Amino acid sequence: MGSSRPNSALQTLLPELWVFALRLTSTPEDAEKLLESVCRTMLAGEHGHAPYMSLRVNMMSSMLRRWQQKKIRANECTVRAALSIEADSEVNRRLLQIVARLPDEQRIAIILIEAERLTPNEAAWAWGLSTAELERRLARAHAAVTSAVENDALPSCPYRRTRWATTGSTPA
Repeated sequence: MGSSRPNSALQTLLPELWVFALRLTSTPEDAEKLLESVCRTMLAGEHGHAPYMSLRVNMMSSMLRRWQQKKIRANECTVRAALSIEADSEVNRRLLQIVARLPDEQRIAIILIEAERLTPNEAAWAWGLSTAELERRLARAHAAVTSAVENDALPSCPYRRTRWATTGSTPA
């Protein structure tokens, strides 16, 4: 593969990768750092990849793994502010709030499958899980979202709080 091919392919993927990084980190600053770090590694030729997976899935896998490594080193109990949610309707806004409050293992499963539209096999590979484990996490996430919608309540999550949970207000 020539040196210009990864560059052009990567440039084409940058908008999608930016959105994925933002979904993982919840802040534009952290998303930018994550994306820059993974792109720099890829362009330097230090990016390990699976030839049977697309560049998109390989890059998402690298981002997810790098984010998880940073998360493990960070204090899991710190309060993180969520990005202001722009939604077309109150129902969408509510669903986004519910998903933002899920534990990371459930939230990431929903992001990979529902938002990024990866197949369960691609998502499991990107995350380093078995397909069965990914599907279990996704099932728990769907159950938590359904329960929260039916009970009109946010799921409790002690280590991942949104801006609205910390201020006691709700979004307009």
